[in-house]
Amino acid sequence: MFLSGIKGSSGKWGFKLNNIEVATHFQKQAKACRNMGSPFTARLCEQLPKILGNDTKTAKRIENWPGDPAADALALRLCGALHSIVISNPQDDLATIYPDGEHPDYSTILTSAIRTHDDTLCRWLDLPPQTNETGRAAALLPGLLEIARRSKLPVHLCEIGASAGLNMQLDSFFYTYESRTWGSSNSSVKLAPEMRGALPDLTGDLNITSRVGCDLSPLDILDPKEQLRLRSYVWPDQQFRAGRLDGAIKLAIATPPELVKMDAAQFVEQQLLYRPNDTAFVLMHSVVWQYLPAETKAAIENSMQKHGNNATSANPVYWLRLEGFGGVEPGASLLLDSWPDHSQIKLANACFHGSWINFL
Repeated sequence: MFLSGIKGSSGKWGFKLNNIEVATHFQKQAKACRNMGSPFTARLCEQLPKILGNDTKTAKRIENWPGDPAADALALRLCGALHSIVISNPQDDLATIYPDGEHPDYSTILTSAIRTHDDTLCRWLDLPPQTNETGRAAALLPGLLEIARRSKLPVHLCEIGASAGLNMQLDSFFYTYESRTWGSSNSSVKLAPEMRGALPDLTGDLNITSRVGCDLSPLDILDPKEQLRLRSYVWPDQQFRAGRLDGAIKLAIATPPELVKMDAAQFVEQQLLYRPNDTAFVLMHSVVWQYLPAETKAAIENSMQKHGNNATSANPVYWLRLEGFGGVEPGASLLLDSWPDHSQIKLANACFHGSWINFL
C-alpha cells in the first residue's frame, strides 16, 4: 500500500491514504463524532487521512495497520494521542487549533505537529483507547436499581473492560432525571442526561457490598500518566465530559477500585464460580462488547448461561450491559438478563456517552 499526493486546502501538497479500509474507518468515525456532538473531533477524523505525509512513521503505521481499524478504534487512538500533546503542553503550536479547529493554518499546523511528535504518536498507537465514560452510569444506575428491587439482596458487582474502574463507583454519583434525583448532591460527579422517554424508577435499596473489575490493560488511577491518558480521550470540544471525568478521578483516588489484569472470559467464569452466597451477582459492561473477539464473547455467553441455570432466588445472576448491538436503533441498548427466571428485558436506548436516554 502506498500514499498518494493530493492538493490540501492550504495549497501545499499533502498525502491521502490508499488503504481503503482505514480511510473508510476514519470517515465513519467522523460521522459518529458529529452525531454525538463533537464537530472538532469529526473534522479531525476527516482531515487526518488527507494530511498524513509519507515521511512520518505515524502515517506508515496507519497506512499498514495490521488489524481491524474499526475494532481497534484506530482513529480515536490518533485523536487521543494528539490531544495528549495539547494537554501536556498548552504552549505547543498544535494547541492553537484546539478546541474549535477554525485556525486559518489548520492543516499546516496539524501536519507539522505529526512530524514533530512522530515518535510520541507512534507510541500512543500501541495503546487501545481508554474512555471510561462516566456519563454511561446514568443509564446503568436504573438497571442496578431494577436488580435491587427484584432480588432484595446486596450486590456483588463485576465489570469487564473496566479501564480505571471509574464506573464501578457509580453509586457515589449524583443523578438528575428531570424531576427525579438519586444520590448525594455533594458528589463530585453530577449527571443530568436529556430524557427522551419515560423517567426511570429510582426506588429500591441498592447495596453494593463487593465490586471488582477486569481489563487487559487496567489503568492505575493514582498514576498521573494514566490520568492523562483518560483525559486525552475526552473530545476537546466537550469540556462537560472532562469535568465529570475529573470528579470521578477524585472519587477513585480517595477509594481506589479493585482491578485485575485478565481476559474477560476467564474473569467472568472465575467470578461466577466463586461468587459470594446470599448476594445478587451482576456482570456489568458498557461499550465493550464490540471490541471483544468472537471467541471471548461466546465464552462469556456460555459462562453466564451455565451458571445462570444453577442460579437460585438466594443467589441470582444478572447481566446488565449498555452496548451498540448492530446499530439498528440510535445509540446503545441497555439490556438486562436475569436468572433463575431466564428472562431478558430491554430497559432503554441511550447515547454512547450517556448524554441522552430513552427509558422504555
